[in-house]
Amino acid sequence: MAVVPSGASAALPVRLQTQFVVANSIFSETWQRIRRLMGGSLSGLASAADMRAGGRAAFSKVRNRVTSTPVGATLVRVRAAVEALVEDLLARNQFIEKPVHGHPAGEMLLSFGLNKSGRQSSCKAILACINQPHPCSRDNTIRFGVFPCEKDGYVSLVAMAELFAPDLEDLWTKGINVAGVTRPVHMILMGDYSSTTSFDGHAEASCRIPCGYCCCLARPSATSKKLRPNYAEYGTMQDDSRAARMPRTFQHKAEMAALYSDGPLATIVDPPGTPITLSYERRPLMVFAPQDIVPMLLHIALGVSP
Repeated sequence: MAVVPSGASAALPVRLQTQFVVANSIFSETWQRIRRLMGGSLSGLASAADMRAGGRAAFSKVRNRVTSTPVGATLVRVRAAVEALVEDLLARNQFIEKPVHGHPAGEMLLSFGLNKSGRQSSCKAILACINQPHPCSRDNTIRFGVFPCEKDGYVSLVAMAELFAPDLEDLWTKGINVAGVTRPVHMILMGDYSSTTSFDGHAEASCRIPCGYCCCLARPSATSKKLRPNYAEYGTMQDDSRAARMPRTFQHKAEMAALYSDGPLATIVDPPGTPITLSYERRPLMVFAPQDIVPMLLHIALGVSP
């Protein structure tokens, strides 16, 4: 016997019902059991055949097409997914202009990050458009890659980046179409310290210059003073708010990326010391400007706005 009025559920298109099932991780059998309890065909809820047909129609769209390899699954066209998201924001009047000082007007702010979680260990590549309310809410983000992995170390990240980095670089360099106008894209790297430093080609937390944002030394010692005689210009983490916080530069990072990928650092037995590399020990998988990496907690505590 149907105990729920069917008028409201009958007004929901199959597409929205499919989105509801996917967003709430409801199994098909559970959904059909709910449908039977609500009166079957009289309930207004979609049948299993209609749900499958609706799913095939949704996944056939360019923005939802997925390709898979032994490394993982990614969207065929990340650009199409981002442009569809922005088009939806404009249609709902939820697009927010957020100018960045020193950057061109009308830039799109996209946040990129990696998240390792799940019952079966996997790493998810996620994009968020910052030009909207609650940009980091799960429903407002784009999961454009899923990669099975036990550890999100540098070797695993290299294999993942080979699949999605060209698409992100394409967005970054060519911009995206917004209401018929091409807008530049400003990309920001987010994530926990381990993933951002690995992706950035930076050494781990135990290195001498552990921050991806500035050249601050981990601690003052006889060794660090020999490595960097002018260490006082950079400060140490123990200096707290008195640290000079001399920032890293995009130019230096680009030089390190070129040396590790095409130059002598890729195979050299005795690489340059810390004063030269500033604790970069491998090729950055994408070259983000230091100010475009969400700062570690030290700098938030010292008053640097995130």
